[in-house]
Amino acid sequence: MTSGNSADLANEINDLINKLQIEKPNISYAELTNVIIAAYCPIVANTTSLMASEKWRRMRQFDSILQQQLAANTSAPGILIIANVLLPPAVYRELRSQAAKVDQSPAQLMAAILSRAAEISVATRNSITSLARVSRAGGIVRPALVPTFLGP
Repeated sequence: MTSGNSADLANEINDLINKLQIEKPNISYAELTNVIIAAYCPIVANTTSLMASEKWRRMRQFDSILQQQLAANTSAPGILIIANVLLPPAVYRELRSQAAKVDQSPAQLMAAILSRAAEISVATRNSITSLARVSRAGGIVRPALVPTFLGP
């Protein structure tokens, strides 16, 4: 968890938040913040390969990402979700180029891509149908799930 990679760090933090919320369903925002920072601080402090300035930078980065993840995880249902995805420069340049071709901003194109992916996911899930196979073993009727893939 001390790699300095923001995307990996965000995923690790999200996993910790999830574990704590499962363990303590009524845990408060403040308590989540305190517990997670208290767990991370000694990890950074004991990383001997880092200079003091880098340790401070990692702690500030951790706190910033923690606050973002906590806000996302404790938001009320139905509010706008903001996805902050770090992309390699070459990928971002390609995204920006593709967005310009359709007269959109990169954020608008990403929203359209994610919306389409969500629609495909729902369509795929809905295409799995339940067919009843009648089995008279002991007089019990057992339904069987038969996946039906409709293609792209």
